[in-house]
Amino acid sequence: MAEPILPEPVLQPVAESGWRAWAFRIIFRHAERDERFFDLTLIALILVSVVVVILDSVESIHAVAGRWFYLVEWVFTLTFTVEYAVRLAVLKRPWRYATSFYGIVDLASILPSLIGIVTTGTVLDTRALRTLRLFRLLRLLKVARYAHA
Repeated sequence: MAEPILPEPVLQPVAESGWRAWAFRIIFRHAERDERFFDLTLIALILVSVVVVILDSVESIHAVAGRWFYLVEWVFTLTFTVEYAVRLAVLKRPWRYATSFYGIVDLASILPSLIGIVTTGTVLDTRALRTLRLFRLLRLLKVARYAHA
C-alpha cells in the first residue's frame, strides 16, 4: 500500500497515542476505511453547505425556509470551526497548517460566519466568502484520487 498523502507541507502529529494521534490519523491520512469515511462525510457537509447557500440566495425559497437555512448555517459554522480547531490541536506545528494554502482556505471559509456571530449575534450575509468551502471540497477530491476504494 502506498504511503498516505499528506497536505503540503508534511504535517506531523503532536502525539503518538491518545485522542490526538487518533484524530490526526482520521483527519490527515486517507488509506483506511474510517479515514475515508471522515473525508466522505466532510465532502457531504461541504456540498450541503454550498447547496444551502445557493438555495438561500433564491428569494422565494428564502421566504419559506430562511429560518431553517439560518439554523443550518449555525450548525455548519460550529461543525467546521470544531474541525479546524481539532486540525490545529493534533499537529506538532499547527502554524504550518494554519499558514498553508488549505489552512487559510479553511479559516476563510468559517471566519465570515464567526465574525458575524461574535459582532452581531447572527450569521452575516457572506455567501460569496462561504463558497470558499468549495476549495476544501477540491482538496478532498484530490485526496480521494489517491485513496483506495
